Amino acid sequence: MFKVIWDQDQHKQLSNSIKENKTFQMLSENDGLKKGQVGILCETDDMSELKPILDQIKFEHTLLVFPTHDGWVQILVHKIMFIESFKEDIEMHMLGKNTEVIKQPLYQLEKILKPYQFIRIAKSYIVNLRKIRYIRVTFNAKLACELTNGEIVYVTRSYVKKFKDAIGIK
Repeated sequence: MFKVIWDQDQHKQLSNSIKENKTFQMLSENDGLKKGQVGILCETDDMSELKPILDQIKFEHTLLVFPTHDGWVQILVHKIMFIESFKEDIEMHMLGKNTEVIKQPLYQLEKILKPYQFIRIAKSYIVNLRKIRYIRVTFNAKLACELTNGEIVYVTRSYVKKFKDAIGIK
């Protein structure tokens, strides 16, 4: 049996998706938790059912530190939409149309962010796969990815196969 508890305000969306899953029981203050906490109870010893939920919680709380021109900035990974390179400057585009200019090579960012479902889609772009809403085929065998914030980024021809493999398209 597993019991997972987290702060209610930070995980409303996750809580809603868990409520739809019949294999878990939602826990609240009525079940002995502190005020403001929610939790799940999984009667099975099968971790494979719980792993996606734990991965989501981990993803929402992952905070990375990146160098900037005048110091360091902390950014929650789940807020990053895509990363764009302009020679020496790397722009990190985030939720709410915020942008941070950081000083770290794109190839290093690609390695750092790969475990969080980020993928290189062009020589100067990395995208958060979790933020893609829709994918369209365009001219010259490119793909246009519409993100959840309405922005569009393009997968160039040389990255299409790797991109399709990453998201499971044949």
